[in-house]
Amino acid sequence: MKRINENLESIVKERTATLKIQNRALELSRAILEDIPWPVIGISNEMIIVLINISAQSLSFDNKKIEVGKRISNYFPSEIVDRINFVITNNRADELWAYKLSEILFNVAIAPSSGSFRGKGAVMTLTPA
Repeated sequence: MKRINENLESIVKERTATLKIQNRALELSRAILEDIPWPVIGISNEMIIVLINISAQSLSFDNKKIEVGKRISNYFPSEIVDRINFVITNNRADELWAYKLSEILFNVAIAPSSGSFRGKGAVMTLTPA
């Protein structure tokens, strides 16, 4: 019984150490995403905004600030919404060059979610054209 207990303690310590490393990596990933100098917007397959970084928070289209939980169509024209839907459905990235949004030219890149999130969303970045 003592040996089983010691083995269990060892497994728990190892798992705890692994979880600490994973949590730290997740925190670092989140910090990197927040600090990317270009707007990054995460969109679900229901076309709902699920993530925005600091740069995206400062965007305003038609005098509307982008907000998590809102439909992407509240901010972007149907051409962009259709392309996001295409990317999610077909698991294939898409780009638009020098696309005009609220009188500003952006290069728009849309990438599908991967891994266990394949088909469940996309990430859109806007960079200066």
